[in-house]
Amino acid sequence: MPHATPPLALTDDQLSTVLRAAEPLHPRDRGAFAAAVAQVLSGQGVLGDGIVARTCRELQRKFMTSPPRVPRNAPRWSRRPGALSHLRTISRTGS
Repeated sequence: MPHATPPLALTDDQLSTVLRAAEPLHPRDRGAFAAAVAQVLSGQGVLGDGIVARTCRELQRKFMTSPPRVPRNAPRWSRRPGALSHLRTISRTGS
């Protein structure tokens, strides 16, 4: 059975710091980020606001992914698929 990290006693402000640091991350990475923060903080003695913020900042850099690169000269609307891009095109016939 894997060893679970014991729960941390964070203040409301410290928990808010962790949650705010996770917001810009991809949703699939937020759980792993929180687990990594908990693992690092569990090895600390006294948990002050500064160590929590510093840990979040350092780990956030490791979990942050940048959006795909788009050539600068690419048309504006080619940067991301549109909301209706999955629909087939309707062609006009006759006239």
